Order: sequence, then structure tokens, then C-alpha cells
Amino acid sequence: IHAVTEPYQYTLSELRDRFTGASEFVEALRTKSEEQLLHRPAEGAWNTSDICSHLAVFGTLFQDEAERAVEKANPAPRGEGPFRAKWVVRKLAAMMEPPYKTRLRAPAKMRPKTESPEGDGDPIGALLAVEARTRDMLARAKEEQWDLRRIKGKHPIIPLLPMSLIDLLVVIDVHRRRHFWQIEQTLPAQPGPAGAADTP
Repeated sequence: IHAVTEPYQYTLSELRDRFTGASEFVEALRTKSEEQLLHRPAEGAWNTSDICSHLAVFGTLFQDEAERAVEKANPAPRGEGPFRAKWVVRKLAAMMEPPYKTRLRAPAKMRPKTESPEGDGDPIGALLAVEARTRDMLARAKEEQWDLRRIKGKHPIIPLLPMSLIDLLVVIDVHRRRHFWQIEQTLPAQPGPAGAADTP
């Protein structure tokens, strides 16, 4: 999982490929043992299950907003790609790129469900489900040739911040890659001690 060098500009095919590759990364986590998935690199740090749960919560919030934006725009405007995120989103994305130095504390609304008393029985499955929703939306976008810049929504936590569909997808993508990198630092190759990883 590496930082991007392009200015957060993608065609519909490139976006579809990025999200397909992400699902493959998550699916591979099913081969890991429970001990590996629950391993904490330091006291108070998230384990891999926590990270997957956080990604599922975050992804659901953003995907819900993306789907609302599409429904509001019905019929979705058509346009030619590639599509580029706006300046403020590109700056935010650059701050989140892995390997990262800036630590961002997750808002309460985006904390892992694994931290709650009811827990999260299948955080990997929850993450795969939201990934599938995004892939299905992108398949429809490609078939109908949506203009991702002209489908308008808002930030799900900061409603005053307007975001186009390409903005929402760029944030989902870079946030996910940030935490995939964290998983790579957190998940031991074999059950047992591993080097300290960055905290959430």
C-alpha cells in the first residue's frame, strides 16, 4: 500500500480497479489467525480487527452519503473523465497518505464497533460488505457514464463541507490505504510479539 503520485485524478475504470484491489487485501485477512487479528502492537493501540471495524464504520458513513448524492442527482449527469478531487480534498488526502506521520484521532461516531460493549462479531465481513456497495456503485457509474464532479453531496461528519462524488471516493480511498498500511505494521507475520506500530 503506497502513496499515490498523481493529483487524485481518476477515470471510472481506475477507481473500479482501486476498489477491487482493496477488497482483495481485506479478503486475504480471513487467512489470518484470531491471535494475529487481535494482536495489539502497544497498549491502547488498535489491533487489525479494530482497524477493520473502524474502516467499515467510516466507509458506511461515506458510502451512505455517496448514495444519497446519487439519488438526489437522479438522473445522474453524464460526463467524460478523468475526474479530479477539488483542492481542499486533495490537501486533506495528502495529509492522510501512508506512510503517515500525522496522527488523527477518530471522532466518536467513527470509532470501531469492536470497542463497544456489544462488540463486532465480523469486522472483516462488515468491511467487505461496504466495499461491495462501493464497487456496485462504481459499476453503475461506469455503465451510465456518470460525471462524478457534478454529483453533489456533503461531508458526512461536517455537513457544511460540500463534496462531489469524486471527493467522497478519494477520501474513502486514501483513508482506507492509510489504515491498510497501519494493518501492515500491526499484523504480525506469525502469532506472537511484533514491533510497535503507530496508534490510531
